[in-house]
Amino acid sequence: MNLYIIVEGAKTEMRAYPEWLARLLPELSRVDDYQEVQHNNYYLFSAGGIPSIYNHLVHAAEDITELADRYDYLLVCIDSEDLSLLDRKVALEKALKERNFSLPTNCKLEVIVHKHCIESWFLGNRRVCSRAPESERFRALKAYYDVGIADPEEMPLAPNQTGTVAQFHAYYLREMLKEKNMRYTKANPSVVLTTSYFQEMKNRTVETKHLDSFRQFLLLCERLKKEL
Repeated sequence: MNLYIIVEGAKTEMRAYPEWLARLLPELSRVDDYQEVQHNNYYLFSAGGIPSIYNHLVHAAEDITELADRYDYLLVCIDSEDLSLLDRKVALEKALKERNFSLPTNCKLEVIVHKHCIESWFLGNRRVCSRAPESERFRALKAYYDVGIADPEEMPLAPNQTGTVAQFHAYYLREMLKEKNMRYTKANPSVVLTTSYFQEMKNRTVETKHLDSFRQFLLLCERLKKEL
């Protein structure tokens, strides 16, 4: 099996997905060029945001067509931002239709949507959400919405915050991790990419109904593993 993967972000996703795939689909190895795939490989590419990802998906389909039957799946990983998961998928389908997007019959398109953003998933580690915050800033955030108890993906924008829900989730994550003397940036997300951190995110999907968009990613990987 070979995968062609396009992620929206240029930094965090390019670090996170290889780490996650190494744990969930260790049989797959990464290649540096889409033409290098042979058996059980994946190629990972950053589209640099929306709407540029739409055009990159069309180019990816052309790459896949060029190589005949070598690719089995085209995976696209995007943020829903302030849209619902359904609305983001509908917007994607509409954009691809307008661009005459087409894949060979042997290759399937799979859409992975982070509800709001990838940081929303990172908020799912209950062990790093301090029960008794020392900083006034995080105490206020936790009093507004406690991601250690409530579903991080459902957290709305706080009344005293500006910007998007996704930006707020990223801000909340940074403040939450500061309480544990951990520093997160999009350019250096190492603290949230450890095996133990990932396991806590997975545990959240098993022990609660939270992080459903992350759960859908895990289920997709389970399905792909059965096809190897």
